[in-house]
Amino acid sequence: MRAVLNRIFFTTASIISLSSVASAVTLPENWKQPAAEVVVWFETSGTSSWGSVTPDFDYQGMSAGAFQWNIGKGSLRDNILKDISKSVFEASMPVYGKKFHTALHDTTNVALEYVRGFQTFRRPDLCKKGRGAEWTNDGKVFSQEISALMATKEVKAKQQKRIDADVKAGWEYASWWARAKRGPEASPTFVEVLFFTDTLNFNGEWKQLANYEKVKSFKGGRSNKEVLSQIATYLSSDIPDQLQIDEARKNTQLWGSINPTDDQTDLLAFSYLVAINLNKEGAKQFRFNTISRRGTIIFNDGFVNGERKKFSYPES
Repeated sequence: MRAVLNRIFFTTASIISLSSVASAVTLPENWKQPAAEVVVWFETSGTSSWGSVTPDFDYQGMSAGAFQWNIGKGSLRDNILKDISKSVFEASMPVYGKKFHTALHDTTNVALEYVRGFQTFRRPDLCKKGRGAEWTNDGKVFSQEISALMATKEVKAKQQKRIDADVKAGWEYASWWARAKRGPEASPTFVEVLFFTDTLNFNGEWKQLANYEKVKSFKGGRSNKEVLSQIATYLSSDIPDQLQIDEARKNTQLWGSINPTDDQTDLLAFSYLVAINLNKEGAKQFRFNTISRRGTIIFNDGFVNGERKKFSYPES
């Protein structure tokens, strides 16, 4: 699944803007694939497929690929498909490739209208939980062709290049956090790199409403356990229209017995500050899911996408 209106998709300029916080130490090579695999698992509900395709449940038209780039924010076009030749579209999408290529390279509204024409909606007026997007019969053919396009060698290469850039940007974002927390020579841990890569991918860059100083202010003089308790209470609260409510409730129980470290508490508090500030209409529904994803990363144990998940982390 893929969150939305608060998300900032990376352009060359945005990656360069993050490079000012990069540590002198480079991203360890053996961290790149594990970090990417975790984000892919979150994004594709565990299918880990280059060709994953999701209909317009989040008001973004359609999401596709390992990191679920979408139509609405232009990330599928700009980051992945912009330079793919029309011949690749037509070869992998014999029915709809020509028209999709034309629509994709028109305005975003034209592309959205085109892909939504292959879908039905229970509540088309909603851009939140309950929208109920489903493929029509023609849409099932269309989505299968999109999946085939995304799995071509040309598009897979574009996806991998984009994933590598996003993990590098996550490293730079994590370096900003590590230096603020531990001093100017600090380098991030793997968990921090993974945490901030997922933050960038799912929610965008947060430095004003969520940062180390605001985390310290939020914690006040409370113990780590008390901070965790407040966040767990939030996950069990009755906030309307949240996605993955059952997972949030299970995480409340699962994490309730943990005595978190300072590092774990600080990161969880950061995710909480991000979540409570997801105020745009299409992003509000991902408040619980934001904390569930980050908490699963922090504790390497949690419920997301309908199942309990642990990952294999490299040594930091």
